[in-house]
Amino acid sequence: MNHFLPASPSTGERSPVRYDAGTLCSSARRTIAVFLPAPGRNPGFLQIFDSAAIPPGVRTRIVVDSPYEAAADLPESVELRVDPLISERFLVIDDRVAMTGHASRMTVVRAPALVSLLGDLFERVWSRAEPRPREGKAPFSLTEQEKTVLRMAAEGMTDEMIGRQLGLTSRTVRRHMANAMKRIGAQSRLQAGVRIAKAGIV
Repeated sequence: MNHFLPASPSTGERSPVRYDAGTLCSSARRTIAVFLPAPGRNPGFLQIFDSAAIPPGVRTRIVVDSPYEAAADLPESVELRVDPLISERFLVIDDRVAMTGHASRMTVVRAPALVSLLGDLFERVWSRAEPRPREGKAPFSLTEQEKTVLRMAAEGMTDEMIGRQLGLTSRTVRRHMANAMKRIGAQSRLQAGVRIAKAGIV
């Protein structure tokens, strides 16, 4: 049965949500998979993934939405990737139980079909997400010309306008754009704009 866990008042005590998420993670035997948007605004939630709380040998993977959030303090054993399009928080333990929802009100999910659905969603996003460098470097390796083209396109300029500004042909601009989109894993210019904005390139 699914049940809701409201956050506790600010009494200095550990919240029920955090406690139950930590308990679930400490019960893991094989895998922990997490979507964690805005990790910098949830430092307490990140503490769950301290290496002391995770049993040895458990593979822990987290997808965050911003490469420059506070997730740098996670243990080296935690695998971290970035996808700026994620917005919902959830975690899946051993493909048998999950928690989903916002920090103030999360739901424990045990229904196999829903747990499987969340697990499949995580795997799809994980496969396309960018690995996050822990040294604070930008997650995308772009040339200065590619960055410039992306910035100008994000400002609404057409290929022709960009070409005139940079002294390039429209064909060259499109080539730079295609290369940049491939490097950052974007399927459209809109998605490229979102990703470089999240990465601080724009």
